[in-house]
Amino acid sequence: MWTYWIKKEIARQLARSQEKRKKRFVDYRKTEILTLLIERESLDSILPVVKDLSKESIRLSLVVLGNGNALDVSAYPEMDILELTPENLRFGKRLPDKNAVRKFIGFNTGVLCDLSLVERLPFLYLMSISMARMKIGLQKVSLNPYDFMIRTSGDITARDLLEKILFYWRSIDIKDNNL
Repeated sequence: MWTYWIKKEIARQLARSQEKRKKRFVDYRKTEILTLLIERESLDSILPVVKDLSKESIRLSLVVLGNGNALDVSAYPEMDILELTPENLRFGKRLPDKNAVRKFIGFNTGVLCDLSLVERLPFLYLMSISMARMKIGLQKVSLNPYDFMIRTSGDITARDLLEKILFYWRSIDIKDNNL
C-alpha cells in the first residue's frame, strides 16, 4: 500500500518539477556541479572515477542510501555528502524525512545522476523534487524521471553505469542552440 501511494506522490512531484525547472541538456565540458545518487554497497567501486571527476574541476555531491553503518567521509574530501539511513527515512524506509530533503535541496545541483541499478523510492523522490537542469540515470521499469537515460542488457555494476554515462555524455557534442 505504501509503495503505491509513494509512487503516486513521486509522479505528482515529477509533474510539478517539470513545469518549474529549466530542463536542458548540459554540455559535459561546461558542467560545474554533479550530484551522484548511489547505494552504500556500490560507493567504494566508483571512488576512482569520482577522483578523476574531481581532477576535471567538477564539484561533486553524494547522496548515499546507507544501511545504517556510518560512512567514512574522510575518503570523500571536499564533497557535500547526504547519507540516507534508516533513521532519516520514513514510511517504511521509502521516503527521506524533512531534514534530509532540506539538506538535499540545499545542494546546488546542476546535474543529478542516479547510479542505482534497481528502483529505489528514496532516490526517485529526490529526483522528482530536484530542480537540476539535467537528470541522468539507468532506465528502469516504471517511473523514469530522467532527461538522459542509459539502457543496458545484462548485469551491470554502478561503476560500469557511471563509466557508460560519462562516455555517452562526453560524446555528445552540442551547439549553442541548445534544447
